[in-house]
Amino acid sequence: MGDEPDELTRRRCGGKKSSIDRSREALERFAAVVEAASGRVDDEPIKLDLFNMSLGGEGAERLADALVLDTSCPVQVLNVSNNKLGNSGAAAITKVIEAGIPSLLSVDMRVNQISCRGAEHLGMALRTNSTLASLNISSNDFGADAATWIASALEVNTALQTLAFDYNTMGDEGAEKMASALAKNSMLATLSMRSSDIRAPGATSLASALEVNRTLTALDVSTNDIGDKGAEAFLVALKNNNVITRLDMFGCEVGSRNAAAVRDALQTNEVCAAESTKTVDNM
Repeated sequence: MGDEPDELTRRRCGGKKSSIDRSREALERFAAVVEAASGRVDDEPIKLDLFNMSLGGEGAERLADALVLDTSCPVQVLNVSNNKLGNSGAAAITKVIEAGIPSLLSVDMRVNQISCRGAEHLGMALRTNSTLASLNISSNDFGADAATWIASALEVNTALQTLAFDYNTMGDEGAEKMASALAKNSMLATLSMRSSDIRAPGATSLASALEVNRTLTALDVSTNDIGDKGAEAFLVALKNNNVITRLDMFGCEVGSRNAAAVRDALQTNEVCAAESTKTVDNM
């Protein structure tokens, strides 16, 4: 009858929600999304937005169980950013990715205090997943070791098209691992690694990968101190790559001459891409 005493006390005192309260609210949102999806007539993506709910590891586990157990789960976009997931919560969410829910196309896991152990879980899930198209794991506690797990998955993953790995500290070692993956990957189209402690050696590794990769069309290495040496490596790669049309180097300490040369090369690629599209349309 009514609220339990401890619940009444929490509300009267203005106390914070417990982990049970937060996970219950997340599950209620999921149930509402499922119900709304049954009568949809538009083409808007079906989103489950759980941003900033402080789910933690326990809440993430309850959520993941519900998503996996729903055999007709309609969620296409899952946002669990800024939820203090940690590695245990990341492991729970990766169970959802590993399950290969057919509808799930995008997952946002930004700002969740996930470190190398969580990246290991993510990497293992991405190796087998064949449906997820977009993943954002920016602003976590990922270093070179974490980048190694993600890169290893990219070598064999055949679904992921967009990966955001911004504001982590992979450094040149991590960039080298990602470059090795790009040389083998044939699906990823957009890769963002802003503010990732990448310098000229890391940029040179990425540039070398662009000489053989023919699917990546956009690469963002903004606010990494790659300097002119890194920009010159990209220029060499652009002579052999007419697929990439966007290379963001804002705040990379690149001189105006090299920056202009990169822009010119990218504009040439854009023209080539446009002509290629016209040819396909006219076939």
